[in-house]
Amino acid sequence: MVEENSPKNEKDKNKEVKERIKELEAEKKGLIEKVKKASKELKMKEMELEVVSKLLENDLSEEAAKISRRIRAIEFKISTQAISPKLEKKYVKKIVELEKKLEKLKPYLNAKKRKKYLDEVIEKLKEEVNEIESKLSSIRAELKNLYGELKLMKKANKSGVKYGQDKDSDLLTLEDIVEI
Repeated sequence: MVEENSPKNEKDKNKEVKERIKELEAEKKGLIEKVKKASKELKMKEMELEVVSKLLENDLSEEAAKISRRIRAIEFKISTQAISPKLEKKYVKKIVELEKKLEKLKPYLNAKKRKKYLDEVIEKLKEEVNEIESKLSSIRAELKNLYGELKLMKKANKSGVKYGQDKDSDLLTLEDIVEI
């Protein structure tokens, strides 16, 4: 029968702790790289959002909506009313003029869509960074415990005490000495 705290078991325990530390350090390194990458991307998206927000300071959505309504109204008149070719030509010119104005507002409308998209991406990136940071903190806590355990094992080895052994295992109880 092998004694529970034999030198072989102590070495195995020491080896297991060192292997687990190595695994956790590798995982920690990978997570740190992920959080760096996500943080960098988050900064870039926040900067882009700032630029897009400045572009959107002048609220032109109402003007774009008015132009679109006018275009649809004129198109409706052309398609439903009996009008002279001269009046129809005038309406078509007006539609072309309005579409040019609307085209000038396209960057604004696209920026509005982009802002919405950036808000969503930034929120996801923040969640990802928080998730990774919580994993990192749990890994760091586990590593701290493992390093402490390893330190205790080394101290126990130096002082000749078997790590994990009960202090009271060699002591006799009163019951062992006296039979009642």
